[in-house]
Amino acid sequence: MPRVALTLCVLSALVAIGCATEAPDAAEPPDRDRGSALPSGCRPAEVASLLDELFDALNRGHRAAAAALLVDREMLAMLERPAARRPLRLQSVIVGFANGLGQIEFRAAGRLGGKGAVDCETRRLVAIGLGAEHERMAPLCGGRRACARDWG
Repeated sequence: MPRVALTLCVLSALVAIGCATEAPDAAEPPDRDRGSALPSGCRPAEVASLLDELFDALNRGHRAAAAALLVDREMLAMLERPAARRPLRLQSVIVGFANGLGQIEFRAAGRLGGKGAVDCETRRLVAIGLGAEHERMAPLCGGRRACARDWG
């Protein structure tokens, strides 16, 4: 894929993530049963496994293994910096589907939050970002490790 097309694809994914990250209604909590409606490759347990693989590769310094899980190798540098400070460990992930991609929001150990998008067919991350640490972040998944929500 030409670099311009790839850049547009990643930017489109980031725009989709930005548009699709409103907090769920308080009356409608995330529901584990919605995960079965998600496409194969984007179900909550599958996305949790993908993030576990990515974080494990980063923590061990296995660049090739981490890069194989990303659509764009340039995202790797943004992820290596937080991993160099302390090991990344997935605490919870919430998954939805919008704009043809699995939309994710996750929490990692140490009050680190992130968002991203997954290509369900290739099981690779199209976009991922880690945010700054927050003292108090809203819990994801009501105490479960992985769940789904309607990003419709």
